[in-house]
Amino acid sequence: RAASLYRERARRPDAAAIALIAARSVLPDDRELTRQVADLLQEMGRAADAAEFDALLLETDPFQEPLFTRHRAFLAETGDSQALAALMMRRAQRQPPRDAAESYLAAARAFREGGALERALLCEDQAFELAPASTEAFHLLRARAGSDVRRQAELLALRSAAVPSEQAVPLLRERAQLLLKAGEVLLAAQAFDDFLEHAADDVEALATRADLAAEGGGPSAAWPYDRRLLAAGGDALPVPVRVRTHLRLGHASLASGAHQDAAQAFETV
Repeated sequence: RAASLYRERARRPDAAAIALIAARSVLPDDRELTRQVADLLQEMGRAADAAEFDALLLETDPFQEPLFTRHRAFLAETGDSQALAALMMRRAQRQPPRDAAESYLAAARAFREGGALERALLCEDQAFELAPASTEAFHLLRARAGSDVRRQAELLALRSAAVPSEQAVPLLRERAQLLLKAGEVLLAAQAFDDFLEHAADDVEALATRADLAAEGGGPSAAWPYDRRLLAAGGDALPVPVRVRTHLRLGHASLASGAHQDAAQAFETV
């Protein structure tokens, strides 16, 4: 009551603040009273004092508005990176995956600004684990992967599984080509199979996959891919590709005892 009188009638916000703080000392767990103290101090321009009470309220409920926005801005302005990161992590722990990922990324940025690199990396990892569709988290982790081709391929696979099919296709293609260029033949073969599940008639991928199969297991191993390649590309295929494909089909047919199919394939060449 004294605080109300000081504030509304006497126009003495400083005395009102003292009265409210005294009342709160009797009931330190009263959240509404704590909120009144914080709001009054903020109105008086005592942002640092208000921030102490904002922090207390946000410890148990980091989603209160306008307290969260106000306190986040205060921490950013004062450069208290550690407190800002802790606030964002408290939110992340109670949010659904996509929102939590954004909060973890905000915490990571704060940790980086404060020089806590290891904690920043952990937050970035957590963000990508929760939301591999996050563009920011993906690019951060991929940049950290550097020249580790297998790690890059793993990240591309995880992201492709989390995004719509039309976005997954170029990611899967990049993964397959990346592994092939690095000489990871077995992994590249599997990666091309994964890509072809989404783009079954991609002529370039079918040709590459058939070549990989032939290198690993001969014409018989390449047979299913060669047939798919001819069905997809037909006469539009470059002549060297058609010749190579028919020759392999001919040898595969011979090996299986299908002499008529073999003769037809060789005659086509």
